[in-house]
Amino acid sequence: MLFLAAMCIGVSLLMYQSTVDETEKALRTAAESRSLPDSTRGLVSFLLYDDGEIGETEQVHMSLGNETLNKVAAKIGAQGAKPSGTIEQDEKKYRYLSLPEYESRWIVIAECSQEQALIKTLQRNSMVFILLGALMLIPVCMVLTKWISKPIETALAQQNDFVSDASHELKTPLASIRLLSDSIVQSE
Repeated sequence: MLFLAAMCIGVSLLMYQSTVDETEKALRTAAESRSLPDSTRGLVSFLLYDDGEIGETEQVHMSLGNETLNKVAAKIGAQGAKPSGTIEQDEKKYRYLSLPEYESRWIVIAECSQEQALIKTLQRNSMVFILLGALMLIPVCMVLTKWISKPIETALAQQNDFVSDASHELKTPLASIRLLSDSIVQSE
């Protein structure tokens, strides 16, 4: 059961890493081509000048308002020359890639809230498998404990029988000797 739980966790981590890799590949492709592919993934690209102003903007399958875009750009700008990373804005998580240009940076962002939802699902599934494994392991442990302790119980019963038989066998001659010694003492 624990093996199944470990396999579930391993597959879950593989799925998560695959999702992250797909997002980063889409970001890299969009940043290098300076255009957004028409895919099902929501992407936003914009030019961020060194003074914090936003230049040309393009959005595909994702619509960020100007206010949200400005907040996202400010957070990315606050991280300095970091080429990639994640930021949170309005309870959503975004992954970004930044390529430097002359007095500006070309930035491509993708919403990665689905990654967070995947993590929560994976955590829940892992906990369920671990709990199920533990529940299935308890009866197995009980049966194994009974099976292992059976020879000990048998040996203890044999020991008790031996002590009982030995004490009975010793009491009979002792009683005879006592009776004989009492009769000798009385006859004198």
